[in-house]
Amino acid sequence: MTEAKHAKKTAPRHAAAPRGAHAPINAADAAHRAARTVDTRERTRQRQAAAGVGRARAETLGRSTSSGHAGAIAGAVIGIALACALIWFVGGAVLRAFMADEPVADELIATDQADATASATADASGTLDVIGFTYSFEMTPEGDYALARQNIGSSADPLTVFLVTGEPVGMATYNGVIYVVSNLDGSFYLQSFIPGDGSLPSEPTQEEGTVTGMELQGSELRLTEEGGRIYTLELGA
Repeated sequence: MTEAKHAKKTAPRHAAAPRGAHAPINAADAAHRAARTVDTRERTRQRQAAAGVGRARAETLGRSTSSGHAGAIAGAVIGIALACALIWFVGGAVLRAFMADEPVADELIATDQADATASATADASGTLDVIGFTYSFEMTPEGDYALARQNIGSSADPLTVFLVTGEPVGMATYNGVIYVVSNLDGSFYLQSFIPGDGSLPSEPTQEEGTVTGMELQGSELRLTEEGGRIYTLELGA
């Protein structure tokens, strides 16, 4: 009896199989173990899904991704803004050097500041050189008059800056501002324009009378009307 018990207790302790030999595989047992493993994983996945574990992980991942990219996006936006500001403040003279249809002399850029403070007048058929551009009055295909400009010394056609009200009398420049005088139906109109990319002219100022001539005396723009009356406009220091 004692020997039988001892044999029963020690029955699982069989001698190890010789090295290089494999224990017999029970196909049925292996199939059951695999089924139990798959079933356990599936039940775990289902419990996690029911508890919202998968969704929580997805949300956490989304927050981490957004947070991680936020700094990069903000940096990119700031970089773009700085680049746009740099381009805006480069100045018309430097941009013209790259965009001109003909080479722009270095002396032109050097004299831009002097041009900005120069004062001069021109009649309807004349021209004015202001900050690297030659300004003139041109007729549009629609039959209107326009203030137009081209690079100084360029042979290209002038480009329209803005339409003039009525028929131009002349223009003047003072402290970098261009003043345009025109007549229409017994009234004269005055518009001002500050040269620059994207700049727009002021709204026309209307006065009664017809201007026949204009001149610049110091900071005063003097307009002579029909009948000899003089209209004086103080342009400031």
